Amino acid sequence: MMLIFKVFVLTTLAVACACASAQSVTVSVTGRIRPGACVPTLASDGAFDYSNISSDALRGSAITQLQEKTATFAVKCSAPTKVGFRVLDNQPGTAAWVSLRAAGSDDHPAFGLGTVDGKNVGAYAMTMDSFEADGNPGTGLVSTNGSTWTSSRITGMGNSASTLYSIAAASETIPMAHTTFTSVLRVQASIDRAANLPALTSDVLLNGQATISLVYL
Repeated sequence: MMLIFKVFVLTTLAVACACASAQSVTVSVTGRIRPGACVPTLASDGAFDYSNISSDALRGSAITQLQEKTATFAVKCSAPTKVGFRVLDNQPGTAAWVSLRAAGSDDHPAFGLGTVDGKNVGAYAMTMDSFEADGNPGTGLVSTNGSTWTSSRITGMGNSASTLYSIAAASETIPMAHTTFTSVLRVQASIDRAANLPALTSDVLLNGQATISLVYL
């Protein structure tokens, strides 16, 4: 943490004079306390690549759920810092569904996989678990107002600027200051039924993108 502190004192030199003079001086005390700088990282540069998917593997009348992929998400800070993050879909409006079942648990908010020939290809959901702070087990937190937090062993990522995620000590529900936070980010993608896709006479690209941004608490 960097502490910048300055004290300014304005003084005057009294000089005998027949004219009117100020009878006061101003003392100004200023400064800024900065949080420890934190940097987020995601294994494999954040790429979850499903490579080539054969059209023969797609289900004609139901969605095709692809294999779950995982990567380690970490936040490293220069000093113990309370920090959270939000997730935003860079392909808004392209998710084939509002929610998607993932991580073997309840439905989670869906993120878009892009549009081809005016049709939404599918969607993916993101969940996070296995939370650790400074090497100790932690608890995932979620808040929709930045002040009230709830804990969850498996946290589904939502596409909302007002929804924040953080970490607490085990069995706690208040964000904790830490220097290193790690978790497992899981991505579960699904392709819409073949009947809803564009003509499969050429490659159909999956193009999902989302941004995870840190928020100092």
